Amino acid sequence: MANYKIVSHGGSGLPLNVYGSGTITSRRNVCIWTDTGSTDQQWAIASLGSNQQVKSLNNLNYMLNANTSTWNCDVYTSNADTYINFILVSTGVYRLQYTRSRLVLKRVELSQSQPLQVILGSMAIPINSPIKAIGMPMKILIRIS
Repeated sequence: MANYKIVSHGGSGLPLNVYGSGTITSRRNVCIWTDTGSTDQQWAIASLGSNQQVKSLNNLNYMLNANTSTWNCDVYTSNADTYINFILVSTGVYRLQYTRSRLVLKRVELSQSQPLQVILGSMAIPINSPIKAIGMPMKILIRIS
């Protein structure tokens, strides 16, 4: 298992972040946030292939989860909705697609003062969607520590 920083490929290239501070709890939302270098922005991944779990280095018991009740991406303990396929877009750039639901990570800009929220959606939504739900290819950067 290697440690990674997952960075938005579009816009400012900000990292995927577990929202809030302190100890991670179930259902904590995931967002795009300013790079702080904290473990809330670092992820353990066994392989950039199919059917993988993306675990938070803040607490390896919590991983990216497809919350299909709210359509948010959050962190939760291991279950059928925590497995992800890394779909190669170009060198070092992937779409993160949940194995069971086939939904991908997207971002929504709620306001300039709020973090970019990470939601779930179909890969079919066009990049220039008027609702600002943007298919979000992610750049996977190996974190060398």
